[in-house]
Amino acid sequence: FGHDGQAKLYNEYRPRYTKEIVNEIISRVPLRDLYVDVACGSGQLTALLAPFFKKSIGLDKSFEQLGQIPKEEVQIEYIAGSAFDLPFESNSVDLLTVAQALHWLVPYETFFKEVNRVLKPGGVFATVGYGFSHPKNEQVKRIGNKFYFDILGADKLPGEPGCWWETIRPTIDAHYRDIDFPFADTLVRKYLPNTVTMTVGHYCNYLRTLSAYRTLLRAGTLGDPMVEIEEEMENVVSNQEHLIDIEYPFFVVSYVRH
Repeated sequence: FGHDGQAKLYNEYRPRYTKEIVNEIISRVPLRDLYVDVACGSGQLTALLAPFFKKSIGLDKSFEQLGQIPKEEVQIEYIAGSAFDLPFESNSVDLLTVAQALHWLVPYETFFKEVNRVLKPGGVFATVGYGFSHPKNEQVKRIGNKFYFDILGADKLPGEPGCWWETIRPTIDAHYRDIDFPFADTLVRKYLPNTVTMTVGHYCNYLRTLSAYRTLLRAGTLGDPMVEIEEEMENVVSNQEHLIDIEYPFFVVSYVRH
């Protein structure tokens, strides 16, 4: 979130986590003293799960993201810190979550070692994510795929020609199936997609929150492709309000620490 204004866009236009996601996570957590949300961003997931716990803490390394948290939020403690050096006692956390950020926390084995240190025996780790969205309108979907794959290079690895991503994007589009989670015998995967109606403009602002797009803009070599992308989408949507249905492919992967 070093890109100017990205945290504000993220807070306004990223999809909201659903009751189904909250219920799926909470159903696995028998003890509810301490909840920690790592890479909490502006607290979108933190605020939904916090009411179930005696104490809740959100941690993020981005001061810009933490600055987007509502000032009236006083029930949750938000702190700056590293996911690889968690400021919590060993065997103290009942639930630790990571929402739409696990693919940034590499090397995974280093992160999970720290997670499993702070989790109580019987404590739960849960990660929530969503790959690229699925417009129901096939023409809009084709235009979106052109932006995501052809322009941003989402099917490529960082460093490959045509890839603007700093993280391995195919990992999240595969619902983290290529990650070696610990305590695999307790691992549960749930697919919980959610469809939202929005304007083309709102959807394009979501696309503008993608980190690869911000990296592309900063490079200044290709101009701003979203101007043309938004115009193309509006031209193929027939209704006057330019409303479209977007499916966000939410998923939850969780495990219980022995």
